Amino acid sequence: MYKKILLLLVCSYIFPGKSVAQVEFNNLTILVNSHDKYSDLWDPFYHFLFQNWPSLKTYNKHVPILFISNSKKYNDPRVTPVMIESETSWSDTFLEAVNRVKTDYIMILLEDYIFSQPVNEERLQELFLKMQETGAAYLQISYSDVGYTSGEWTPKIPGTRFVGKHDQFRTALQACIWRKEDLKWILKKGEGIWDFEIAGSTRSEGIQKPFFRTFENSPIAYLNASQEGYLNAGVMRWIRENGGSIEATKLPVNEDHKIRLAFKQLISNVYWKIYKPFISFMRQLVKKLF
Repeated sequence: MYKKILLLLVCSYIFPGKSVAQVEFNNLTILVNSHDKYSDLWDPFYHFLFQNWPSLKTYNKHVPILFISNSKKYNDPRVTPVMIESETSWSDTFLEAVNRVKTDYIMILLEDYIFSQPVNEERLQELFLKMQETGAAYLQISYSDVGYTSGEWTPKIPGTRFVGKHDQFRTALQACIWRKEDLKWILKKGEGIWDFEIAGSTRSEGIQKPFFRTFENSPIAYLNASQEGYLNAGVMRWIRENGGSIEATKLPVNEDHKIRLAFKQLISNVYWKIYKPFISFMRQLVKKLF
């Protein structure tokens, strides 16, 4: 015990102002995807991002933060704006932003990911380094639904599983890290964000590198402030109760459209739980017969 205390005192004397557990990230850019219509979420997003990942303004201030918008700009010297006014499609805009990234790896965040807990930098660094060692194309760093992943647990990256080649949402835009060149290969001009997650997942089958998802000890935790174009009333309350602010917004709130959202969820469940499994079964049957 006394030896540990003595070591901490010596380190603090030799390296004043530096933490013994300091973790620095290199060859990584944070790319935040947004659109002007979601500008009401920008203040709470960055408020909780920097609150829960303070090193982004200290010893990790070298990590670029690129922020995609249209004609509106978020004013923070730590954030580099990528303003694209004449938006042709989501993928055109996103690809232009990706082309401005100078690192080999990109962490993708959306503006409605409200960080709710401190970032575990040691765990994040462990995952990121293992991703590079294994040559992976994609690593989802947030918790995932086991039902979307058929791959086995991998000892190479503890707490993660392989994403099966034909798994749903293989290119999901939950918080994740991409190898830039593989991300560029997946992106197809003219597509929307949902096309990227669905059609892009099919295209990803052509990438031979592994895809991983985190299921245990996720390094980050966040609340989704919007789903399918509707703000989450519960998250808005959480933001205000935890020191953030969000002004009255023109965006619809989910509590005001419960019937419509329930119907959309029903359609989604029918598609993914009935239609897709049926099509998959028929394809396998046809292969066996012919």
